[in-house]
Amino acid sequence: MIPCLLQYANVIQGVQKAVVMLGKACPPPLHLFMAFLSLLKLSTPHFVWQLHKSKCTNAVENQTQEVSTVTLHYQNVTYTIILKNLTWFEAQEECLQNNMQLVSITKQYQQAFLAAQVAQHNYQLWIGLSNKDDRNNYQWSDGKHVQFSRWSNDDGVLVDDCVYLDSDGFWKTSECYSKMPGAICYIPGDQNASLLSIKDEKENDFVVEQLHSFGGFAQWLRLGLMYEPADNLLKWYDETQLTYNNWRLGRPSVKTNNIIAGVNLDGFWDIDTQGYSRYSHIDRHRSILACKIEMVPKEDKSPLPKVLYYGNYSYWILQEKLSWYKAWGECKQNGGDLASIHDESQQVFLEDIVKRDGFPLWFGLSSHNGSESDFQWSDGSTFDYKPWEYEHSHSSGNCFYLDTQGLWNRLKCTDNVDGAICYSPLKNSSATVLTIKDAEENSFVITHLKEHSFITGRVWLGLYTHAKSSNWLDDGSEVKYTNWAKGKASGECSIIFSTNGTWSQIDCLKDQSRVVCKAPQVSNHTGGAIAVAVFIIFAFLAGLIYFLYKKKRLQWGGFSSVRYERGMHDDETDSMFTRDGD
Repeated sequence: MIPCLLQYANVIQGVQKAVVMLGKACPPPLHLFMAFLSLLKLSTPHFVWQLHKSKCTNAVENQTQEVSTVTLHYQNVTYTIILKNLTWFEAQEECLQNNMQLVSITKQYQQAFLAAQVAQHNYQLWIGLSNKDDRNNYQWSDGKHVQFSRWSNDDGVLVDDCVYLDSDGFWKTSECYSKMPGAICYIPGDQNASLLSIKDEKENDFVVEQLHSFGGFAQWLRLGLMYEPADNLLKWYDETQLTYNNWRLGRPSVKTNNIIAGVNLDGFWDIDTQGYSRYSHIDRHRSILACKIEMVPKEDKSPLPKVLYYGNYSYWILQEKLSWYKAWGECKQNGGDLASIHDESQQVFLEDIVKRDGFPLWFGLSSHNGSESDFQWSDGSTFDYKPWEYEHSHSSGNCFYLDTQGLWNRLKCTDNVDGAICYSPLKNSSATVLTIKDAEENSFVITHLKEHSFITGRVWLGLYTHAKSSNWLDDGSEVKYTNWAKGKASGECSIIFSTNGTWSQIDCLKDQSRVVCKAPQVSNHTGGAIAVAVFIIFAFLAGLIYFLYKKKRLQWGGFSSVRYERGMHDDETDSMFTRDGD
């Protein structure tokens, strides 16, 4: 008999993982869950009675609990059922006082388990789902994504803001200030099983090796992928982003969640938008379902934003199969051009983009004289940077693209590649997000931030961090001075704390901070009409001094060549302050 349990305990970059392969010819997830639900409905009541018979007497029949809480452990998660009349807000407070949270239900097996508990007690219990606005925008209180639901047909129109789990196993809404007989709190476990995800080439090789051990019985190993319409991208079921792929046919075009994807015996990934149907080329009877348990907390990267900023330019990616000529045309139609590269820092920046996107991308270098030489940038700029692979490339073709490792390669301009990198100069390129080049400037900025009570505790830094080094966004220069706070921090964006001037790294999308813009001061005199210019300058300075005096923001050390503008939001400026000697 083929073994159903295979373990992967390989340390990859210091992260230990385990992969559990479930059965031979396992059915698709829905069938698997249905089988599990049937088993759970039969077994759970007996389990609950065994767990509580020493504390409760005939609890279900009498409907009277001798204790106010019941604690359960299931799938490495601790649940506590609080049995007392509570509003939703009181239930949330009770959970927090016990260092727990109102439960989030994100998996079918979790729903089945909790539905059995509610049926056992025959109570309506609050869960952590509530509406955040008037548009039925229901969210879990602990921030988890709503990727599964079990709404009752009785709630055809969701009119109330807070959600409870009814004794029939369905979710229903009620007024948040109404009383329910209890609530379900939980502590999420450290280990979460999910459908198979593959994070790098080594893991892909390992998984394919396990697939081969099934002989000729199976051809595919199911991938736990789903389509996220809000971001128009594929992501793993464990909510992490695709940082590695090995698609057989390049970037897939997906606009629906009715997909089936799998790793083939040859290591390539196949995907079918027909799902499991008679038209699908992925045979359900020759595929295996796999689950994966992360032995350490998952590491995730933010998806690529639609626009990225570097120096005085904005960059964006065309995420579609297209020729070099079509890519160039689309960039031009959007007011830009294909990206050009003029130094090592630009190369590193674009290298990071293509690695995060996971697909080869065209850029602006090409030759059209028929000899595959005399290469030029499509934007007309000077060809002044040539990396090692340009001089030693063995590929042929008259147009260049970056491969998934960020290396330069050539193809015919009429060939299709999985995307392209466009760029355009910023319309107002003089101002950038705050950069700090030395300790003196760090102290200067903090002095002003601390003077105003309406400034939040942290402010964005225009600092770009990648694998090799860190660079400032204003000019692409390497970061020489830093003031990182002690302790470990993770994230791809950086902030400065206005309380003590230290820096830290945070998530670019999930966290929020204030914006401070920095721009060079514009000179107020010209080469001609000196007398008129001097008069204008003195008038301007007199007015400026009066304005700053009224606002109590004048620093009596002269005037600066750099100005800093602080805003509540990106398009709003609260005040301006300047620094001498820059």
